[in-house]
Amino acid sequence: MTNRLYYQSNIECNDIFTEDFKNLLVNLHDKFNNEVKEIRKDRLANQEKARNGTMPSPLAKSDANGEWEIKDLPEDLRTPGIEISGPASIASMLINALNPGPGGVRAEGDLDDDEDAAGHTLEDSILAARNRMQATLGTLSFDNPKTGKHYELQTGKIPFFMHRERGLHLDEPMVKIDGSPIAATILGTALTLFLVEENNIKKEMVFISIYLKLNQLGRQNFIIIYLLKLRILSLKFLTLI
Repeated sequence: MTNRLYYQSNIECNDIFTEDFKNLLVNLHDKFNNEVKEIRKDRLANQEKARNGTMPSPLAKSDANGEWEIKDLPEDLRTPGIEISGPASIASMLINALNPGPGGVRAEGDLDDDEDAAGHTLEDSILAARNRMQATLGTLSFDNPKTGKHYELQTGKIPFFMHRERGLHLDEPMVKIDGSPIAATILGTALTLFLVEENNIKKEMVFISIYLKLNQLGRQNFIIIYLLKLRILSLKFLTLI
């Protein structure tokens, strides 16, 4: 099945694109590709209506946007404190975000932002996945070859990750299945949940949240919720924001 998938990267990534992960991407693409196309058609149609003065009406109730609630809000989200945001692909920035500040105070949470803060290239996605993985294992470090400065993750509990993924209207053109690019949402969410957490549960569990935009189509959020359900049995802490 993996011979259906082709990717082109300027950096080495065999540790990311394993046979199991490539099989997973092919299966997810097969399951959701037609749905993604329909969601994008609806998006374009709604944009055209809005340009002509017709505002969208409320969405019909579904599992994604109907009446639902979580049983218990995790303690991490009940704790007020500093929350910081930035790209996970730049190791030095991620280390600084996760380490205590000059006053010794560590942020409570880090918004791992692949939507607005990332470079939206395959290389960014690979570096971000690798950095997240090493951060949760406590092994993340970086040496700047230009300045000679060394960055290292300090010991202790790191902030919880709140992962924000790219919108479903975006593709990752450097990863193709049967010649068609995979949806960036599927690739990025799978990288976070299936690779980062696979290594994370081997050591100390770090709290992770998935940031869902409430103004998105319920069908788009359903795709991410499906990915979460595939991993729900192996994740100790998981919430939707």
